Amino acid sequence: MKIKTGEKGLSNNSTSPSIKVLLNGDRNKTESYILKPSDTKRKPFQENQTDEFVIPSKNYVGPIKNLQLSSDDQTDPWFIENIIMRDIAQGKVRFD
Repeated sequence: MKIKTGEKGLSNNSTSPSIKVLLNGDRNKTESYILKPSDTKRKPFQENQTDEFVIPSKNYVGPIKNLQLSSDDQTDPWFIENIIMRDIAQGKVRFD
């Protein structure tokens, strides 16, 4: 999963939020997972930045119908420009 934060991303002074994702597909849905970036040297969700995440799933969910991003933390307002999902097992882009 690649998430591109737009120009209204988190301010540089903010802490990294704990963002969760839930995927709903034609066949199944995932559990809620905390997004942990593959690049641990930088804070995720900063302004105009693309972050990559791997979302494990016990079951094949099928083509993605929708996804939900949420946070339990107090966060500054932020803006997601786009999201790209790639099914590693199937080798296909599922959501853009």
